[in-house]
Amino acid sequence: MHDQIDLRSITDLIDGGKWTDIENFFNSSAQLQRLGITINLQNPSIPRCDIFQIADYHQCGMGQNFIHGGITSALLDLSIGLTALPYLKDGHFATSQLNISFLKPVSNQPIYCTAKMENRVGNKVLANATVFDNKG
Repeated sequence: MHDQIDLRSITDLIDGGKWTDIENFFNSSAQLQRLGITINLQNPSIPRCDIFQIADYHQCGMGQNFIHGGITSALLDLSIGLTALPYLKDGHFATSQLNISFLKPVSNQPIYCTAKMENRVGNKVLANATVFDNKG
């Protein structure tokens, strides 16, 4: 499936408002499947990324019952990147800077992340994201 979809195809899906097809494209990717991440674009201006089942590879070492910061970072990076989808027709995009403030450890339970674009300056999209557990 992924070999058949190119930048123009995704842009056409975005222009057509076919967000479910875009979700399916991302959710069927090997990268997201390996990380156990599912994206939700029901509200494309606030993309959501979920990890519904916590696996051993999501967890920190040393017997701690928390999700590894690298997994949390990947979830944040992905959700922020999805805020730029509407601008894909302007060219490829990638994270150029990611600043994360960990306020507390993320418990070893299903989590999700939402992001929202705050500003666009030239070809840069500035966004914020937050990770939540089932307690908020």
